[in-house]
Amino acid sequence: VNEQSRPQKVQENEQSRLQKVQENEQSRLQKVQENEQSRPQKVQENEQSRLQKVKDAVKEVEDKMVANINILVERGEKLEGAMKTTAELLEEVRVHKKFS
Repeated sequence: VNEQSRPQKVQENEQSRLQKVQENEQSRLQKVQENEQSRPQKVQENEQSRLQKVKDAVKEVEDKMVANINILVERGEKLEGAMKTTAELLEEVRVHKKFS
């Protein structure tokens, strides 16, 4: 009787192993499908993150440019004032030379 049940147990073990392999494959396939479905969202999130970094970098450069322009305007105003003062002084010197 024991000898007769042995092939049956071997067959049951094989069926059990086959079932486990099938379950593992189904689980693996499901994970692959879930990853593939979430992939476009992850790509979009990565692209949005990169775009935000570029926007931040552009904003930083713009801010620096505005600051530099403001400095140049201030220097230009100072230079304009200095040139005006110089012209006034030169005029005074010319007038003084005429009368001396």
